[in-house]
Amino acid sequence: MVDTNSTGCYSNDVEFNATKKGGLKMPNVILLKEKIKESGMTVKAIAEKSGILRETLYNRLKGNGEFTASEIVSLTKVLNLSISERDKIFLNEKLN
Repeated sequence: MVDTNSTGCYSNDVEFNATKKGGLKMPNVILLKEKIKESGMTVKAIAEKSGILRETLYNRLKGNGEFTASEIVSLTKVLNLSISERDKIFLNEKLN
C-alpha cells in the first residue's frame, strides 16, 4: 500500500526509504553491494531476475534515485535476504 500523503512507501506495515530525497536516509549501498557479491550473480542477472531495469539498478547502486517498495521486495527475494538484512539495507532509519 502506498500512502500518497507521506514521503515513504509502505509494504507489510514497514516504512521504506522510497520517494523523496533530502529528508530520508539513503539505503546502505555498501552492504547491498556486499550481498550482491555474496550471491555470485552479476548486477545484470539480478536486474533480470528482479524485474528491475539494469540501468535503474546501476543508478540505485550509485546513489542516484531511491529504491521503491516493489524493488526492495524483489531484491529481497532474489538475494535471499533475511528480514534483518533487508531492514539494515533499506529501512528508513539512521544506520550506524
